[in-house]
Amino acid sequence: METLRKNDIQDVATYCGLVLLKEGMTVTPLKLQKILYYVQAWMMVFFNEQLLFDDQPQAWVNGPVYPSIYARFKATGRYTQLRKEDFITEGALSDAISEYAEKLALTPNQMEVLNKLVLIYGSKNQDQLVFMTHCEMPWSIARGDLEPFENSDTPISFKDMYNFYKERYETNRKARG
Repeated sequence: METLRKNDIQDVATYCGLVLLKEGMTVTPLKLQKILYYVQAWMMVFFNEQLLFDDQPQAWVNGPVYPSIYARFKATGRYTQLRKEDFITEGALSDAISEYAEKLALTPNQMEVLNKLVLIYGSKNQDQLVFMTHCEMPWSIARGDLEPFENSDTPISFKDMYNFYKERYETNRKARG
């Protein structure tokens, strides 16, 4: 079994944001939250329930949110298009991506999976990602009987995330034959 090295969520967020910018994709704080959620969920599926980072998402009104990432970009506004300067203070984009890839210290296979996830979910807009998370079980379970606009800081269970996306993966694999 390939061991997945745990990282600081801030480093993962910076890496993901920089990759999206390099690819010419939009990235907002709200969109980045959802990408981090999907990255964590699918990395658990592909690497035996191992976490890429320890932070647990909370079931906020607009979907899964990591409070430390929210705090980092709060002044920016959740719908504001982020720029390179929102992630790094100096240097070229490609150099920063290489630096953060090195910092994450993932195997080539793990890095390939991470990059594919960032590009797949990064190709969607933030509204699509919010809608997707609202239609999926982990966020719904954590929200429980709350009203649609009722605030909550209830954590989304890692176990629920793993089970839901693992089942989805297995179903899709079987369907492809």
